[in-house]
Amino acid sequence: MKFLFALLLSLSSLSALALDEVECTGVNTDSNQIRFSIEQGWSSSIRDARLLVYSSTETDPEETIYRISSVRGRIGRMYYTGSDGIRLEVDLFPDRTPRWGRYYNSSLSASYGRIGTLNCRFPQVRP
Repeated sequence: MKFLFALLLSLSSLSALALDEVECTGVNTDSNQIRFSIEQGWSSSIRDARLLVYSSTETDPEETIYRISSVRGRIGRMYYTGSDGIRLEVDLFPDRTPRWGRYYNSSLSASYGRIGTLNCRFPQVRP
């Protein structure tokens, strides 16, 4: 019984370490690898988002921080918008809401243009 309790406790604490609501990977319009993540919102509606661009010539990625101020969900789509015109649109098809373990196609853009096409997952959604 103690082993089962310890196992359940460790599994629940591991899920608490995933602090991102959305995690995305893909390529930008310059064919560089990018990672985009939006932190889990807790007490306010403002969330931090991080864009990492991995250039083939640099070892460290270029990092840009955005503030996500609006999250809207419609049946089959999620929209995240924020500072500098950043917008992430996630297509949840064939699901109506995000499901655990699934990757979804998405599009990331900013006020200066389209950044790239990404595959996103929702690590906080549990089965």
